[in-house]
Amino acid sequence: MRWCGPVLLVLALGCGPSVTLESDGSGTGDGGTMTSDPDDGADTTDGIPSPPPLACEPQPSRGMDPITADTPCETYFSGPGNELREITVRIVNATADPIVVRNHLVGAAFWRFFEVTGTLGGREVSAYDEACPDFWEPTACMSFGPEPPACTLEGRPPSPSLRIEPGGWSEQPWLAWVTAGARLPGACIGDGADPQECQVAVTAGPGTYEVIADALPTDECPTACACMPDEHGACEVVEGEERPRSTLSARAAWDGLCGEVEITFGGR
Repeated sequence: MRWCGPVLLVLALGCGPSVTLESDGSGTGDGGTMTSDPDDGADTTDGIPSPPPLACEPQPSRGMDPITADTPCETYFSGPGNELREITVRIVNATADPIVVRNHLVGAAFWRFFEVTGTLGGREVSAYDEACPDFWEPTACMSFGPEPPACTLEGRPPSPSLRIEPGGWSEQPWLAWVTAGARLPGACIGDGADPQECQVAVTAGPGTYEVIADALPTDECPTACACMPDEHGACEVVEGEERPRSTLSARAAWDGLCGEVEITFGGR
């Protein structure tokens, strides 16, 4: 995704066991990621290779609060930094039907087919759904800085969704940063200014997170949701302006340390 202004953009994920929710909200699996026998070497469906096993298990922790009384003004007005780790978020379709995974990022050059929520040192954080800080609610702290973001809704490309065939999967990169609610000191704004409640972009460090994706079966698409899948059975498709409510949801834990996370629809 692309920042509109002097800030970085990001994508985010995590690694760990996945828990799958069906359309009725019930869970499947035992909290861990269900995988096929690693020794059978079999493809999942129609020649699609099975996804690789996860390299690590998450170990959630309280983490450290990214905002303290000593946080410098520059931190509120900048992006999350230049040393962000790229996390791999793997989305797997273990159902018997093709699904369309929804895009959770508005108006960016890159897409994020998941959302991230969690806590760092007790402070709630999330991967924001709006690429342009100018449209964050509450507003971005950088809007009060010397170089506030300048964004526009004009010329934004259409947001694709991700179609995944039965047994298919897709790996999505995420630069691990999140936004945190903060109280910007008035002294950072100017003499006599009042403190402001706003959102600040921070690195997603060790903590407790949940990575969530939602989808719907392709037969619920109001328009054609067909595209040419890649070798893993996935491809991007533009749904059109009418977007019905998602009926499937899947999620996985992340600890801010693992370099990958797997979200599975349907249980595996």
